[in-house]
Amino acid sequence: MSLRFDTNTSQQSPEQVLRRLWGLGFEVSDDELYTAPAAMAAYLRARRQNWYALVDPGLDERFAPFASSKPDAVVVADAGERLDYARLTHAFRCLMEGAELIAIGDNRYFRRAGDEQRCAVPGLTLATDVAAALAAYLPPG
Repeated sequence: MSLRFDTNTSQQSPEQVLRRLWGLGFEVSDDELYTAPAAMAAYLRARRQNWYALVDPGLDERFAPFASSKPDAVVVADAGERLDYARLTHAFRCLMEGAELIAIGDNRYFRRAGDEQRCAVPGLTLATDVAAALAAYLPPG
């Protein structure tokens, strides 16, 4: 019987999640872990889309291969300090030019340890009147 660890965290890379699980004493290999950012990257690769990713810096490596200044999609996750005016404006303009809004999660707000609440994905949804597609994706195999 196989075991798989799935998580919906959108602010940590699979490597960060693995290190955390190892620290808690779980013997987990990378092929036994599936995260929301990994699902989103697989989903976009399968669709061969170029994207603008408004994500936590820890996820840059995962989303870099298809980054584009003229994206087909804007990917939004818990981006922390990256949810600044310049990046939100760029995402807004991409959406107004026809890019699809794809979100990892539909949280109204997020909070990090010791932090205040911050606006999340619905701000772009409200500003552009573009509904976010929430992808639940498991790659074949």
